[in-house]
Amino acid sequence: MRTKLGLAADASEDQIVATVTEVMDEFVKDESPKNTLPEGAVAVDKAVWEQTRTDAAAGHAAREQQQTERRERLVQAALADGRTTPAARDFWLNKLAVEGELAEQQLASLEKGLVPVAEVGHDTQPAPKEDLSWFDTVTTSQEG
Repeated sequence: MRTKLGLAADASEDQIVATVTEVMDEFVKDESPKNTLPEGAVAVDKAVWEQTRTDAAAGHAAREQQQTERRERLVQAALADGRTTPAARDFWLNKLAVEGELAEQQLASLEKGLVPVAEVGHDTQPAPKEDLSWFDTVTTSQEG
């Protein structure tokens, strides 16, 4: 055993134990996993990871669409209430996209009716036109 461990023939028992312990420690170190993951990391199959990334991108796009539609509804409501003009529509859409809640509060704080949205001049629908086709049947004489 001494020669297998690379020790002299007169090596003591303590030297043999120390050498065996050293060899065992090296053996245990070599058997430890080579590809250990950091604390909190999880190994996932590549196909599962790619599907997760695809799904996350689709979810992100859907959320962006929801936010865009919400901003458009807010601006449309402000236009219908007379809080802003159609010419300022793009301004408010951009402001809402950049400033978010702050711009939403500003848009909501505008007074309703600042911009007329109803027709001016009458408060009822125009009366239906009468059938005046009988004028075409009356003959007129011309004296000359």
